[in-house]
Amino acid sequence: SCGFFAGFGGFCSVSTTTNLLHLLSKDRNMAFAPRMSASQQKQMEQLELDVMQDMYNRLSESCRNKCISKSYDEGDLSKAESVCLDRCAAKYLEVYERVGKKLTAMYTAQMQPPEK
Repeated sequence: SCGFFAGFGGFCSVSTTTNLLHLLSKDRNMAFAPRMSASQQKQMEQLELDVMQDMYNRLSESCRNKCISKSYDEGDLSKAESVCLDRCAAKYLEVYERVGKKLTAMYTAQMQPPEK
């Protein structure tokens, strides 16, 4: 269960795991990082773009629903709406980063050879 993170537009998703795998594949010095063919690399790059677009869309929708009034009285954002959007986006990205780091640590620990 995602608990608190569910409020961030379904934050706990496959996209976080995909992002983790991409981060791991970037480090060629890591023994457990898979070697990829040019075709696989291109697929991974496209997947990363898709994941980033998905994250941006979720962040935008979540923060817009939370911070912007349904009735548009003005053409510009109010100061309160701007502040709310800034804070919402910052929190969303901070949580995304924390979860990614936690998943990376968990994956790295699983990939370590068993101690004798």
